[in-house]
Amino acid sequence: MKIVFTGKESSGKSLMLASYALRLLKRNVLWYKKYGWLRPLYSNLLFSQAVSDKYKGFIHYWSDIREIIGKTGIDVIHDEISTDFSALKREPLPRSINQWLRQGAKQGVHFYATAQEFHDIHLDLRRRLIVTGKQIGRASCR
Repeated sequence: MKIVFTGKESSGKSLMLASYALRLLKRNVLWYKKYGWLRPLYSNLLFSQAVSDKYKGFIHYWSDIREIIGKTGIDVIHDEISTDFSALKREPLPRSINQWLRQGAKQGVHFYATAQEFHDIHLDLRRRLIVTGKQIGRASCR
């Protein structure tokens, strides 16, 4: 699954993404308690120290997208996705990234991100966004 929250600057996209990430973390803890399956959440969005402490072992922070390419069975939180996947870049994405994005469902990778404009996102990734949504507050979910 790949979801992108879009909206103008300061419209609440990152807040919505953080709220969604908290729901994912609660679900992941439940799955761990019920089934023993640890599903980490990799994020470039920093959470409060209290949240980081509460979900220690479930939250991993990254600063370069290459750190998580190839990982499986994870939830990815990406604030401002167009910084790594810009539509201004005309060349195709590198094969390793493209394959990771294409095979995401098979590898258990769920991707949640923000962008100011849907069309700011690189075409190779835009094609893989499978969930589109309606306007939510001042930001929209795609």
